[in-house]
Amino acid sequence: TQHEVLAHVQEIPENGADIAHLGHLHVPSVFKGADLQTIFTNSKILDVAKHEWQGTWRTLEGEGNEHLASVSIQHAFAINAGTIKLFEMTVEAKQIGPGLVHLHLNTSLGKGVLVQTVTPLGPLKQKICHHLYTSPSFIAPFAKFVLHSEACHVERDIMIWNNKQYRKSPLLVAEDKLIKSFRTWYKQFYSQNSPTIDTIDKYDTDW
Repeated sequence: TQHEVLAHVQEIPENGADIAHLGHLHVPSVFKGADLQTIFTNSKILDVAKHEWQGTWRTLEGEGNEHLASVSIQHAFAINAGTIKLFEMTVEAKQIGPGLVHLHLNTSLGKGVLVQTVTPLGPLKQKICHHLYTSPSFIAPFAKFVLHSEACHVERDIMIWNNKQYRKSPLLVAEDKLIKSFRTWYKQFYSQNSPTIDTIDKYDTDW
């Protein structure tokens, strides 16, 4: 899958440290679509199914690993108010530098790796690509559903990325503390001469 995003390149990996948003933006079933203007207000029939998430973000600092961070997620697709789980998945996402992520998927039907790349097309224009590689037991219809679901969830994020405004010193609540840690970690990927998100207003952003 491929998407274009009108946001600074840093906004996309920062999503991994924003664990709190999983329990809001990504709870409605993918069958409700990606349009945030309707998924919380349209037919309640599809609310019988929902996504459940638990996760944490951390750096992998150590000898030679300063460029790595990890997001660990427990995911379940559940119905009947969460009492029946149709399938569960554990995800270990490794952020490798500023623009590459390997999401290691472990499910009851097999294992897979979703590779995400973020390529700058301009100061506030990025291209996101996803490629899914799976074990033979990861049957094709299930793999296609997983890739479709990932695209749907990303499109929900994109609606926010395309409209959010960066704040250098945002008002963060306790649930947002990892965002501050993420920004400290991410600074290493700027060189001394790099234009940063703090100086983006110097560039022509009329795309």
